[in-house]
Amino acid sequence: MPIVYDPKGYASRPKPEGLYYRILKKKDEEAIQFFIHWDEQDCRKEYFGFGHLFTHRFDYEPMIVFMKDDKVTALVVAGGGNLLQGGHQTEVYNERQSLAVRQVAYATSKTPEYPFGEHQYIASVKEAPIADVTFEDKRPALAVATCYHVYTAVRSHLHGSQLAMRLSELSNNVLDSWYEDEYFGHDVSDPWEYPHIRYYPSPKMKALIEQRADIAPKNHI
Repeated sequence: MPIVYDPKGYASRPKPEGLYYRILKKKDEEAIQFFIHWDEQDCRKEYFGFGHLFTHRFDYEPMIVFMKDDKVTALVVAGGGNLLQGGHQTEVYNERQSLAVRQVAYATSKTPEYPFGEHQYIASVKEAPIADVTFEDKRPALAVATCYHVYTAVRSHLHGSQLAMRLSELSNNVLDSWYEDEYFGHDVSDPWEYPHIRYYPSPKMKALIEQRADIAPKNHI
């Protein structure tokens, strides 16, 4: 279970509803998927005048810990990107001694593995060595970096309060509820498929994006 710091209070306004996990196995390797779940993402104070565009009900940001022989071999998180990337990029920390940033095309799974079906999407992916990650008591340490709850492994952010969250299993019933009732757009069916975090806007999120795109020009005028 990762340690998550909240140095600027972004994760506590509002507080997270809980931390959900599930463990998948493939041969001798385990993938532990974690999702922190918030009832709301509120960026109005951080981005005065346009923060409402980043504010919506529900938010989920994933972390995946890959393990083999009780050792963490890779860590994948939703990290921070520029505005052209929607503020997000996938960060992959593994045992390769390399640093690279690139655009990666992928497809979500077909139904029923992913209830919204197969869609093509492009993610910005940053790869870095696992040595860049700080471990405390063998647990990877991260910090919440922005009001839209992306994570960073940068050591200068690893201070302040740690998130204390109720730990719950990410069961099929929970997933079904998220897909049906909330804005959850993550395909969690195969965490081994690169880039490991596969996201496609859910119908509710797509409708919200389109609605705000229609409103923005009118407000500008």
